[in-house]
Amino acid sequence: MRYLTLLVLIINLCPFPGMAKSAYDNLAYALREQQIIGDLKLHCHIPAGVTDEHIRQVFLNSKDNHDAVIDAASALKAQHHDSYQQQIARVRCPDKSAFMSH
Repeated sequence: MRYLTLLVLIINLCPFPGMAKSAYDNLAYALREQQIIGDLKLHCHIPAGVTDEHIRQVFLNSKDNHDAVIDAASALKAQHHDSYQQQIARVRCPDKSAFMSH
């Protein structure tokens, strides 16, 4: 019985619900980011060897594409799939040389 009381006390004092929500939010963000990068790879025919981080930097640092990528991320988060697809289609693919160094 003492162990049960101690266990209940530990569970109630630990910040697990907040940590779980934060972990869930982080996972959801990472999954959305992976979907966007995957869709950009398909849309722009990016070679398989290019890292996700390099792809992210190329598109987010592009004056032509920054807003479309941010808008796509917002639409995906809001689960507006039609709007998401429209934003991905709006992306102008960079010259292939932007991906050749990686």
